[in-house]
Amino acid sequence: MWDIVFQIISTATTGLLVGYLWGMSKRGSHQERDHVCSHDLKQCLRAEESLRESQRTLATLMSNLPGIVYRCKNDPDWTMEFISEGCYPLTGYLPADLMGNRTVSYAQLIHLDDCNLVWNEIQVALQEHRSFQLTYRII
Repeated sequence: MWDIVFQIISTATTGLLVGYLWGMSKRGSHQERDHVCSHDLKQCLRAEESLRESQRTLATLMSNLPGIVYRCKNDPDWTMEFISEGCYPLTGYLPADLMGNRTVSYAQLIHLDDCNLVWNEIQVALQEHRSFQLTYRII
């Protein structure tokens, strides 16, 4: 028996299987092909379109917020994994400058007198599995 797998990779879901699995088996003296559909392609295409629409909606919402939407690592640099365009008016840095500490880390923007307070308050909130709200200075 041979198993042959074909994958259709979509640009919207790179790295995810969004197509069909084909199996080829040999029985006796002849070959039989068995088509095994792992995903309905139409369903996948609808899901991709829904994802694109959600991403457009989120991008529009974030571009209209007066502030920063971000995701960062819980490390001493507050290494940014995502940061919205709103960071430029507040910090003077483009998102690309802060992503992965490319030009500057977010921690370098926090006023030196506030660094320990920010770190400690966030660590306590994380340990207690609760949200947090802080006011601190950036330079």
